[in-house]
Amino acid sequence: MKILDSTIIIAIIGEIECIELIDKMLQLNHELVITQSVYREILAGSSGKACCRLVDKKKIRVIKVNSEEQIANYKKSYPQLGNGEIDSMLSFSKISKENNSTYCVFDDGVARRKAEEMGIKFTGFLGLLKIMRERKILTTEEHSEIITQLRKSNFRLPKEIC
Repeated sequence: MKILDSTIIIAIIGEIECIELIDKMLQLNHELVITQSVYREILAGSSGKACCRLVDKKKIRVIKVNSEEQIANYKKSYPQLGNGEIDSMLSFSKISKENNSTYCVFDDGVARRKAEEMGIKFTGFLGLLKIMRERKILTTEEHSEIITQLRKSNFRLPKEIC
């Protein structure tokens, strides 16, 4: 199971407009899930309708593992994290006990540092693309084209990629 943060969904749907990448991600044989908080974040933006279609087609599943109170309490200790990131981290902590192959996809630096502190298995969008290229789900050309599209978008890339 991959627990996706809003950044990757917004990048795929809104920034590079490559919604077929979701189908390719599913070829990794992991279920793609987003938390209720992440879903609300996406619905509030321009990628909301496309995300709804992915949920309706059962390509992405929305999960509700944590209460609003649990998220709010955690946010008091970590105000720099968004509700979606907190919800994803707390969900991982609960779900990974039953599903050892669960990991999160975070691109925000603060969220990644906190996830590391908490022992959460995670990768970023670029790491996911690399895995897909290594497993031949993406060709080298497709991988390069996605990176090129990301460079042209508002998606922040590490300096060594730019």
